[in-house]
Amino acid sequence: FAAGVTLYELLCHQHPYEDDLPSVDAEPRDPRRYRADVPPALARFLMRACAPLRAERFKTAKEMKGALEAIAATSA
Repeated sequence: FAAGVTLYELLCHQHPYEDDLPSVDAEPRDPRRYRADVPPALARFLMRACAPLRAERFKTAKEMKGALEAIAATSA
């Protein structure tokens, strides 16, 4: 979760949650709200990485890395 929030903040210069407070009752804000140039696949990645429920996030760092590599492969 922390890695996802950090990546989101580096890209968007904003926290993914309103008032910087994650909540199981709220979804992270779509990064394209701040950066229209973010490709849809990367936006989905960030939303999943910052999901409020652990079950919705990447299970391992390896899974997260694989998802990033897949995005990079499709945009190359």
